[in-house]
Amino acid sequence: MVAGGGVAYRDGVRVRGLWIPALVVAACGCEGAPTPAVPIELQGADAAAIVRRCLVAPADAGAAAGCWRATADDDRAALLRRVLGEGAAAPADDPDVALVALVEPGGPRLERVLIGSEEGVDVLTLVLGAPPPPAAAARTAVLLWIERRPHQLAVVRRDVPADTEQTVGIFDGR
Repeated sequence: MVAGGGVAYRDGVRVRGLWIPALVVAACGCEGAPTPAVPIELQGADAAAIVRRCLVAPADAGAAAGCWRATADDDRAALLRRVLGEGAAAPADDPDVALVALVEPGGPRLERVLIGSEEGVDVLTLVLGAPPPPAAAARTAVLLWIERRPHQLAVVRRDVPADTEQTVGIFDGR
């Protein structure tokens, strides 16, 4: 059971009859890599319709830390290349989907994603855990394919060990 009355399965979550594909953690470009689920917490009735897919992968060495959103087909492909490198392959495009990318210094720390909608603003909160060992990747990319909606979108980075929360991106609707 997940927040919002949903049921979690190995490959996704069902909430109020809506199916949400699993948020996965995978090594970019590794065929057959293990894909343990990143827990999803849905907060409110609208939450089930926001995120379609999530990927956590090593970022390209030249990728700057930051948060971006792309809505057009060419822009999504360019953002993937900017964050993951020139060899990044874009999944099949869907005009109703936007891509949000967050590049973090250090290795993977994403523990869970909180998805909610408050007062007309969709909120994605990325909850980060303890820093990885020093041998981990230099930068990590968190990629979220989200439903394009008329609501404003806020991306929040919550660092639990440091006890900090920071809004890293605010984007207009659609």
